[in-house]
Amino acid sequence: MAQFGKADIGLIKATAGAEQSKFVDSNLMTGMAISGFVDELNKKAQVQAGIQAGIQKDLDDKFGTTSANLPDEFSKNLLEFVPGMKNSYAGVKGTDILGKHKKSKILTNHDDYLVQVEALVGAMQVNDGDVVNGPGHNDISNQYLNQMKAGDYQVFTAYDTNGKPSPNVAVPMKVKPNLKGFEFEYNGTKMTLANLEGKTFEGEEGRQLAEASAKAQKAYAIAEEDYNEWNSLEDKVDGRPNPAKYQIYNSKTIPSRESNKENASAELGIYMKNVSELSGDSAHANINNDASKYKKQWSDQVSGYSGLDLQHTLFTDASEDEVDNSYGDLFVNQTGKDSSMYKNSDGEFMSFDISGYEINLGDRKTIQYSTDPESDWAKLGDEGQKKLLEAHIRGGRSDGSYNPDDNSDFHKEGYANFMGNVTRDAALIKQRNYFENKGMYFDNGDGNPVNSNALYKDSNGEYTTITENRRSLAYTDHKFNSAFPERLLGGENFNENLTEDGSIGKALMEEFPEAGLKFSGGGIIEIDGVDSPFDFTGSNKKQELTRLKQHLQANPNFTDVENSLMKNMSSSVNDKDWKKMRRKSYHGFPPAKKYLKFEGSDGNIVTGDLQVNGYNEETEMWEVTDSRGIIHNVDEDTLYPKGI
Repeated sequence: MAQFGKADIGLIKATAGAEQSKFVDSNLMTGMAISGFVDELNKKAQVQAGIQAGIQKDLDDKFGTTSANLPDEFSKNLLEFVPGMKNSYAGVKGTDILGKHKKSKILTNHDDYLVQVEALVGAMQVNDGDVVNGPGHNDISNQYLNQMKAGDYQVFTAYDTNGKPSPNVAVPMKVKPNLKGFEFEYNGTKMTLANLEGKTFEGEEGRQLAEASAKAQKAYAIAEEDYNEWNSLEDKVDGRPNPAKYQIYNSKTIPSRESNKENASAELGIYMKNVSELSGDSAHANINNDASKYKKQWSDQVSGYSGLDLQHTLFTDASEDEVDNSYGDLFVNQTGKDSSMYKNSDGEFMSFDISGYEINLGDRKTIQYSTDPESDWAKLGDEGQKKLLEAHIRGGRSDGSYNPDDNSDFHKEGYANFMGNVTRDAALIKQRNYFENKGMYFDNGDGNPVNSNALYKDSNGEYTTITENRRSLAYTDHKFNSAFPERLLGGENFNENLTEDGSIGKALMEEFPEAGLKFSGGGIIEIDGVDSPFDFTGSNKKQELTRLKQHLQANPNFTDVENSLMKNMSSSVNDKDWKKMRRKSYHGFPPAKKYLKFEGSDGNIVTGDLQVNGYNEETEMWEVTDSRGIIHNVDEDTLYPKGI
């Protein structure tokens, strides 16, 4: 171990008294006759004293104290601990292997203890310095750090199951409320309840002051009641601070006030390696769509994290995307739109211990997370849900204590999943920006958005790029699907609709006015220059629909205006302009399916088939009518979770 100095911590050592007289009182012995005998005894006593002094020096050399400038509570603890270790060492009998092993173990425990003391004191001194709170802190952990800074703690020695000692800090979970800490405003002036103490206010002034301070008075009364209830608990259990009354820290679990800079640097390094530092065509083209590749890197990074170091990471956004959406915030606020965040390894929604919370569920002690708007979880409301979710990620316990390592494995896995997706998505965005600038990017949803920029001749003998050809095909596909959706095949009055004056015929003519379409009636469409008509009367309706679409894609015959519109479309069919095209319908919208369930405009739960009336571009909401005839507005992701 490291060599430590021998600072004086006030230990009192026994020393020899004044030199013993060689003469003997006549009342004790018979004269000088046996003075020689006494001399011999004294000589032996001196020899023994020398042996004892040697043993004591050996003990003092072996059992030093830390060189740190210790706070009083730690000094008091060592005043008890070090002498106890010395006595244990001195009490080992025998010089055989077993005796040597016992002594070695005692020395090791002693030395390790001092190292832990220095680590604890060092961490507390760093926290007391000019540092700011990291994002992993909540009000509770911040309060405990402030209490330690103010000296409101005690130090005690704990022993594990193997008898190994460790120094621990016990911080009171409650602080006696101070009237100065409860503020209110009166006539534009900020005041505290301390300003009212011992004073009497009568009449109108008294009434106004009472009204202005009512909220602060109530908060103080609640705080005082909580403190008194806490203070009534047993102070110690089995000789140690009561864990229901004190927050316990050791050298490994003491929180850091600011985030770990090395961890933060390593986390940012993962993001930069996979996103920011991508360079060249090859690196940008080979983005892995499988987020698990990135998840493993994040999982490896956080696997060794614990305590507040892990909390700081969970509540920090490590990316450079200028959007502050940490895993912790999304988890607590349920804004991640990913219910898998709340599932365990068996795919089941997590459950919460509610025994210490004011939640009325009868005799039940747990509640399970749910996406069902009629569930007990939904009845908790946002505030109740956030309280339980934050307790879960922070390590809060029903008795009021907390341990940030509780549930840490669950959140390490969740964080790695989350950051794997974040990194993958950011890399794909960078890929798009990079190749868009080169004219080599168009995402039509087939998973291969990066294209060659080589020129080739299209069906009309004109030169174009693969990227522009894919854009043209997608544009034609969207126009065709709005005019002649597959769901209309074989529907009611289909043959009548598939005429020049029918709904399908009119829609096709509006979308493709220059395509040379001719409606022969009876489910037949002809096109100039195409030998075989498109026959929708037989059993091959779907094949004929595909053949017609492919012909129009190859020969759209767009006007200059339409060509300009097509070329100005964005580079991904997932963007708003393409979604707007998909919302265009000549034939109304199909009803939403029964699996939907959401809270409607009237506060009731809406289920079953819904009539879809249309989309409001200003509010960006769909208008639907339920089976009761009530109209609701619902967002597109809820109405069409698999995409429109």
